[in-house]
Amino acid sequence: MPRSPQGKPVFVAPGGSPRGRKFSGRNAEIVLAGGANIAEMKDYRDEVHRHAIEFGRDPKTCKTMFTCVPFIVKSAKDAESTSR
Repeated sequence: MPRSPQGKPVFVAPGGSPRGRKFSGRNAEIVLAGGANIAEMKDYRDEVHRHAIEFGRDPKTCKTMFTCVPFIVKSAKDAESTSR
């Protein structure tokens, strides 16, 4: 198995709290996060990237992966009422 580009294992961190976001900006290559909508997700990512910059890191080296919770419904009508 060849070495990864990082030369070490990839560091994945959960960063839900403000302290966790700062930790992730300093240390993580990947941050796992949640978000209720796209605007919240962008704000979260931007905050982690700001922390990365504060610690002298290139924010492009810290990726954010968002979790999602799918809903299974029987019809399009059910999907429309669930999305509100």
